[in-house]
Amino acid sequence: MAQIDDNHAMFRDAAALEALGVLPQAASDSLRAHLHVCAPCMQEYRRLRPIADLLGYGVGSDELSSEPAEPAALKARVMRAARAARAPREGKPQALRAVPVDDLIDYAPGVKWAVVPAAGATMVYWSFDPPACGDIPAEKHDQTQVGFVLRGKMSMTYGDGSRAVYGPNEVYAISPGVQHGADFHEKTILVDVYTPNHTEFEELYAKQRERAKSDA
Repeated sequence: MAQIDDNHAMFRDAAALEALGVLPQAASDSLRAHLHVCAPCMQEYRRLRPIADLLGYGVGSDELSSEPAEPAALKARVMRAARAARAPREGKPQALRAVPVDDLIDYAPGVKWAVVPAAGATMVYWSFDPPACGDIPAEKHDQTQVGFVLRGKMSMTYGDGSRAVYGPNEVYAISPGVQHGADFHEKTILVDVYTPNHTEFEELYAKQRERAKSDA
């Protein structure tokens, strides 16, 4: 990312990358100077920090456990955030776990998922297998969504007509109320974290999992 100019929306986008520790130094210095004088952007950055911590948790299935090898620095930073998230804290601790293979269930044809609720956020592991999975139609929701592509390649189309391609190690951040849809160039594994909680996903996953157990 180039040096960030005086564009409020760009600072909001940069805050997601800074929360993950992957923003280039020049852009990071510019962002942090802006955060000192902009309360809304500082609030957005503070909202994204717990999401960045959640992204560090490992995946337990054979399908999802393969972590991108490059860049090594990104992996190290994410895992440091995960260890910090696991450290004892004041008050009642919240335990998060990796997703075992048995928790991956069919969401739709060509799509598998697993949902891990947390305090203030919902983490979703997705596996999209084209062409069976089809495209994700345009949608919008009330949560901030931060995604990290573990494997594969996808394109995201936004409500303003812009389009972006994401591959392994790449992160995207979608603000509440922003329309977006996706299509997949190959089998794609990704993690989405929604804050506040995406209760519809949590409830749907719980129902689908119970149904899968009863059918077994």
